[in-house]
Amino acid sequence: MKSKIFTIADKTGYATTVCWLGDDQFSQDIKNFDPDKVEDLDLVALDGTISYYFEKAELSEDTDLVGKTWDGSDNPDHEIETVTYIYEIN
Repeated sequence: MKSKIFTIADKTGYATTVCWLGDDQFSQDIKNFDPDKVEDLDLVALDGTISYYFEKAELSEDTDLVGKTWDGSDNPDHEIETVTYIYEIN
């Protein structure tokens, strides 16, 4: 499975991005990047926009995001209500 980036909205209307990590090279790169290495600056910038990373085993399909929180907390206001955009990483 390829990793995917989602734009979501929570119950309060707040929009952010989350990522569902797959078993692709991107997943390995994002887990192992070094923020101090110049060649990893693109990953550092991307990581700064992702609110939360879901591991491959946490979800079985895109719609499984609904009902989860975008920051991994128990805050009910952060519960994902809608997925507004999906980008599959090539």
